[in-house]
Parts: sequence; structure tokens; C-alpha cells
Amino acid sequence: YSIYESRSITVVMTASKVVKIVPRCEELCPSHEVQFRRENALLHPLEKDFGVRLVKEYTRPAAGCDHGNPDLLRTPEALLKSVDYLIEVYEREDLPFGMRFSFVEDRMRAVRQDSTITRVSGNLALTVFEKQISFVIRSEYRARSERSKAFEAKLHATASEECFQRWSRLLSESESSIANDLRCQVAAAHCLKRANEPESIVMAIEYRAILGQDLFKTVFDILLSYREGNSLRFFRLISSLPDSSLLRPAPNIKLPLDMISSWLGYTEKDTKEFLTVAGVIVEEDCIFPMKIEQERMENVVLISDLVFIKRGVAKSTPDKVEIDEAQLKELLQEQVGDAVKVKADDEEMEDEEEALKELMKEYEKDGDDDQMSGPKMKGIAMYANPKDDPYITNHDDSDEEDEKDDFVIRPDDNLIVAAKVDQGQYSLEVRVYNEAADDFYVHHDYLLEAPPLCLEPFYYDPGSDNKQGNLLAVGTMSGSLEVWDLDIVNSVDPVLILEAEGSGKKKKKKGGRKKRDGTAQGHVDAVLSCRWNAQMPHVMASGDAAGVLVLWDIDEAKPATVIDAQGQGGIQSMNWHPVESSVLLTGSMRGFVDARDCRSDKVAAQWNLGSDVEVEKVLWDHFSPFHAVVASNDGKLRYLDMRQPGTFLLEGLAHEGGVEAIGMSCAKKGLMATGGADGTLALWSLSSSALTEIHRTPLSLGRIHSLAFSPNSPLIVCVGGDKEDLTRIVDLGKYEQVVSAFP
Repeated sequence: YSIYESRSITVVMTASKVVKIVPRCEELCPSHEVQFRRENALLHPLEKDFGVRLVKEYTRPAAGCDHGNPDLLRTPEALLKSVDYLIEVYEREDLPFGMRFSFVEDRMRAVRQDSTITRVSGNLALTVFEKQISFVIRSEYRARSERSKAFEAKLHATASEECFQRWSRLLSESESSIANDLRCQVAAAHCLKRANEPESIVMAIEYRAILGQDLFKTVFDILLSYREGNSLRFFRLISSLPDSSLLRPAPNIKLPLDMISSWLGYTEKDTKEFLTVAGVIVEEDCIFPMKIEQERMENVVLISDLVFIKRGVAKSTPDKVEIDEAQLKELLQEQVGDAVKVKADDEEMEDEEEALKELMKEYEKDGDDDQMSGPKMKGIAMYANPKDDPYITNHDDSDEEDEKDDFVIRPDDNLIVAAKVDQGQYSLEVRVYNEAADDFYVHHDYLLEAPPLCLEPFYYDPGSDNKQGNLLAVGTMSGSLEVWDLDIVNSVDPVLILEAEGSGKKKKKKGGRKKRDGTAQGHVDAVLSCRWNAQMPHVMASGDAAGVLVLWDIDEAKPATVIDAQGQGGIQSMNWHPVESSVLLTGSMRGFVDARDCRSDKVAAQWNLGSDVEVEKVLWDHFSPFHAVVASNDGKLRYLDMRQPGTFLLEGLAHEGGVEAIGMSCAKKGLMATGGADGTLALWSLSSSALTEIHRTPLSLGRIHSLAFSPNSPLIVCVGGDKEDLTRIVDLGKYEQVVSAFP
């Protein structure tokens, strides 16, 4: 016999065929090894001092080593027993981590050695390797997070590759494998581990039966978004993985540095420096996302949604928030908090409130700023009114008049609100658009605490005398639905927050209207869509990433109905029927489109695009109320008739990479616009019998995430993307094809 070693795998062979060895050892460690190691003081410190049982250690192939001795090889049952015991040892928090990690890693290597020599197979062998894979993944995360000296990256990577290869081979050789939760997670981890390889998608398809429909859909979409370079969708989907020890936070998923550099738009050197400062491990030109902070969405710039406000709705002169003394003190406290702490420490004051009082007194003192020991503005004094500045002697009133004119909202002005994400800063940008004067400028904005995902204007205010208002609902990643009054400038808080009571989120005290009854449930996950019911103005609908649909009673500021659309995934889009006030159309991440009668909580009609298709947008055809348009991430548009559930009248490819935005003209029947991942704006002529593309143009805005038609001008569209100026007005009347098709 001759012995060969390849990646620590020992195989005993004859010149003609592999010898099948029948193992005879039923214990964790062969008796011969136990005796030898005890006599020669070769016990591991855990075995010697901490009462850990002896487990067979790994030995390298060498001359004179009888690796093929059946008495020294463990049976499949003994191998499984060894793995279970080793996992118990690894999970003992009373033992030093580095010591137990190195011990278990070595003994697991010996398990793989025995299983290779004896050529174990079947479900028992699969379980042995699945539990080893679980250890490899979990231990890597812990070892890297603790910077353990016992962790050797190359050795661990070899062990990981060996485990996955042996498991994959055993799975392919098995005539029938019993599906279980661990096997499902291992299959998903195997796909994600090879995310940077094209065959990972093929692998996911091969594992589809093991993964199950829901997890397969998530894994497939992660791999697809990774290959497409869609960073926002990639990280959003990563955060939606099941909260298990193998898949989340999935630290072993290595992301190539060159791909991260392309996402961020930096050089590889700058990217590496940036990630290192941010605390992300960078090794061998890959990063290991120890903690993916989805809610911060750093380094992402885009317009996630935008909406038009009808002419005549906004106040001609918006109200300005005046900050009183108490609010000013609160803002000062936030800004000088660090200085307060320093001052408290310096003066050995135990009560920080007393330190703040002392600091406020210094701010209130008259005289030279240099006498103030607290923080202060240096170099130049700022005056709210330039006329008060003694250094300005030539006052020009024209600028002031221009500012006043820009602040006034004229009757023929539209407001356009954009949900902006800018490298960890989140805001609502309120612009004024005047078609006649071709004006388009930022009027004011609001800062948000969480990324905005969807917007919906509504003109009903239960707190006003005439019930009319200029309000905006904002669905956020934090799981709340915020309501902002667009007629109030300089607001620092929404007038109302609709969210689940007991959701665990910290709430601020609001100066406006509050919820009267906090007993009902609401959203506990990111709010992906929301729509106001104009026919029943006190009703607002919203859907979240967990598949929960909430009908809000705006009068009472609480949920009226909570519907859990189990198995359909997140509700990404919704649209109230233009005539039937109780019918709501929804589209989900699992490919379902539902026409739901909200009076009875029943689905009146349903369409299923398939579990591998994600519905991006749904839109009723307000010129033909029985019909609706569905846009999806496979790049297709579909036209349906609610009287014919399950079938589509029309279907066609609109954008490579997915349709992400869709809109319909307010007055030109059949005129529709779409935007997608390919960065183009496509214009369509739609009827019950045909969907015809009439024009397509690139906008240099990157991916088009949102678009909206003007409610007052049938040929004006506003588009939002993720590059250059982010937001742009497009006059479709400038395109000859549009004018010809829609005179």
C-alpha cells in the first residue's frame, strides 16, 4: 500500500482500486492512542487540566504510521459522537476561547481524516460534515471578532473548502437525502460562499429542493444582485436572511475588494483604508463584513422615491418653526454635550445637569467671547440679519427680495418631494417646480433619522378645521410611518409617527398630534410601500418587509386592520382602486399580486408571477379601471384584468436588470413611462390589446429608482436615480415620437 495526502486528506489505495476499510473503533479515541499519549505526557491542556475527554488527534501521514488499521479508525456512529462532543466542548464558555478553538479544530480535522480513509457515505456521513461546517463557519466569526492568535486563516479556509467539497460529493452520491434545517442552511451557505463564482447560481438551482421555496428565492436574489453589482439590494437581502448561526451575519462571505471599490467609486487602496478605519477586516484582497449595518446605508446615494404635490394645495407662504428657549437649550445640550462632560469632569461635578447650567450661564454672559471657557464660535460672528452686521456697509436688497420671492409658493407651482439617501444622511428634499418659468429648485428640506423608502402625499388633516392639509407619509427602514406637514418649514420632527406599540424603538416627544391609543399593533419591519385612499380620506394603507399590511385610521392615528400575508414576502408596492374605494392592489417580493377587498379581508383575485420574480410596482390604469400594470425585477411589464385572475393580457420586456419605476400620465390615455436598472427612461403606448414602446432615452442618472408624472401637466415627468444630479424634470413634449403618438 501507498499513502497519499492532498489538502490534509489521506487516502489508502492499491495499484488498481480503492480499498474499502471497515472501521472497528467505537470510542472517541482509540484505546491504543489513549494509552500512548498518557504514558508519554502528550495530553492537550484541556484534557489534562479541564477534564475534557480524550478525542483522537490529527496525525500527518508518515513512514511507519498505520493509518489503515481498522482498530484505529472510528465507525460512522463514533465519528458523529465525536463531532457532537467536540461541539459541546467548543460551546463551553468557561474554557479559554483560543484553547478550545485550537483543540476542536484539530480534532475535527482528525474526524475528516477518518471519514476519508473509511469512505463513509449516506445520511449519517452528511450529518457529520454538516456539523463540521457549522463549526467552521461559527468559529471563524468568533475567532476573527476576537482577533484570536489560534486562528490561522489559510488553514481554516482549507478546512472549510474540504468540508464543503466532501459534503457536496456525499450529497450527489446519496440516492435520497433527508432534508432538515441544518442541511438547508449548509446548502445556502455553500451557495453564498461561492458568490463571486458564476456557478454559484447554478449551484443554488441544484439545491432548490433542499433550500425550499422561500430560502431559495432569497439566496438566488442575493447571488443575482451580487453579480449585477446592485449593492443596495445585495445588502438589503443579506439582512433579510434567516437569523441563524450559519447565514446571519454570515461573516465567512468574502467580498472581493475590487467589487467593493467599484460599488463605492474609490480606488482599491482608498477603499482598503476606508474599510480598515471603519473596522472592517480586509485580508487577501477580500473583506469580511463582520457587522453589516443595513440601517446606516453608508456610502449609498440615491433618490428612493419621489412624489408630486398638486398645484394649489401648498400654502402660498409656508409657516416657519420658531424655536423657543426650551428647545434652544435642548439643541445646545446636544451640540455641546461633549464639552459639558469635559467640564463636569474637570470640576469634579457629579451631576451633568449642573454642568450644563454652568455652561449656559457662560453663553448668556455679555462681553468678550474670549472670557467664555465653554465652546464658542471662533473667527467670525454670524448675524441672522445681514443688516445687523457692522462689517457690511453696502446693503443690497435685491438678494433679499429674490429670497422672499423664491420662498412664496405661487398658484402655478408644483412641489416635488424626493426621499434622499446620501452617505448615511437621510432627508426629504422639497423642491418647487414651475413649468411656465422652467424653475426647479430646493425650497426646504427635513432631516430624517432612518432611511426613507416610500412616500405618499395626502391632503386630509383631521387636526385642521376644514380637514384639509398638505401632509406627507414617509415609510422608513425603522418600521415606522412618519407624517410630515409640508406647509411647515424648519420642522425637526414629524407631526405624527404611526408605528407598532412595543416595537422596542425609542420614541421622541412630539410637539404635534400624538397617537390616542397605542394598544394596536403596526409594523415591526421596514415599511416598503404606503398609499392614501383619496375616496376614504381617513384611511392609509402600508406594507412592510415582513409581509404585514396595515390599514391605518388617520383620525385615530392607529391601525384599524392588520393583515399578515404569510408566505408572500415583503409588500413592495400597493395602489388603491380609482373607483372601488375598498379594493387595494398589492405586489410582493415573492411574486404575488393580490386584488384585496379590505372590507372583508378577502383576496378577490390573485396572480402569481413565480417565486423567482419580485414585484416592484403595481399601478391601476385609471383610464380603464378593470386593468392594472405590474412591473417586476425580471425586467417585464404585465397587464392584467381583475376579472381574469391568474392570467395576463399582455407581457413584454421593458428593461434589462429589472423595472424599478413606473408612472401613467394624468390626461394622455395610454401614455406610460418606466425606468429601470439599465438607466433608461422608456415611454409606452398602452391599450388592452397592445403594449408598444414609442421612445427610449438614457438619462445619465444611473439606476432609475423612482419616477412620477405631474398631476397637472400630462407630459411632465420627474425622475430619480443614483448618479449626477439625482433628480431631473423631463418634458416628454420635446420628443417627436411622443407628440406624434399622443397629439
